[in-house]
Amino acid sequence: MRTLKRLLLTVIVCSLLLLCSHLVKTQDVCETGSSDCSEPAAAEQSKYSKPLPLVHLSVVACGDRLEESMIMIKSAVILSTAHVMVHIFADDDLRPVFQKQLETWPDEIRSHLSFKRYPISFPTSSAYKPDEWRKLFKPCASQRLFIP
Repeated sequence: MRTLKRLLLTVIVCSLLLLCSHLVKTQDVCETGSSDCSEPAAAEQSKYSKPLPLVHLSVVACGDRLEESMIMIKSAVILSTAHVMVHIFADDDLRPVFQKQLETWPDEIRSHLSFKRYPISFPTSSAYKPDEWRKLFKPCASQRLFIP
């Protein structure tokens, strides 16, 4: 009788350990995003997920550099898992064109994008005058030296 009780107790303890082990494995799988998780558990996890991190990106564009700047911005937004904040430094002719083109992008791309446009400007309190800075390198290239 005593051995039967021990055997029964051993079976119960082993069953409980096996059940606990299975529950821990299932919880680990659900937390890593496996499709084996139930819908409520997945919904509960997404409700408490952290917001997307923010990445700042700056671009300086003048003259005929609009198209390559737009491709760079779109690539950054599409390939990033973060929200992208783009600081656009452009000459007076390109700033409204940037605005128009970015507003035509699909909502699924624009939902991960914020942007702010700035004029090209150079410091006035230096040995060089603003016009000299503008002509020192390729058009607007020296603006990159003064990005805040």
